[in-house]
Amino acid sequence: YFDENGDPPAAYDIINWQLNKGVVSHVTVGHFDTSPDGGSQLVIDEDSIVWSTGRELPTGVCSESCPPGTRRAARKGQPICCFDCIPCADGTIANTTGAAECMECPQDYWSNDGKDSCILRDT
Repeated sequence: YFDENGDPPAAYDIINWQLNKGVVSHVTVGHFDTSPDGGSQLVIDEDSIVWSTGRELPTGVCSESCPPGTRRAARKGQPICCFDCIPCADGTIANTTGAAECMECPQDYWSNDGKDSCILRDT
């Protein structure tokens, strides 16, 4: 069977390169198939995968979430998952983990020392 462009259905093996005692093995850990009706199927045997960290799944980010009281700041020239955590300025807060921006406190309020909540200003 060929599609309207003359292409046959795609079928791919998913290969995991595994290094064991200096020897590389190419282990089939899954496959991807397309069907004539336009559907597709991806099957992965996760138990067969060996990561560079062993059996433990590696993290997919280069920065951990920013704590409350800070905001994310992108690192120039790096992927979007790489950022620094910048403390909120006085009068602003971030009360959630992973905040993209600090929020301004309402009039007559100020940020606490942790920059994670607004408190009434003393007059």
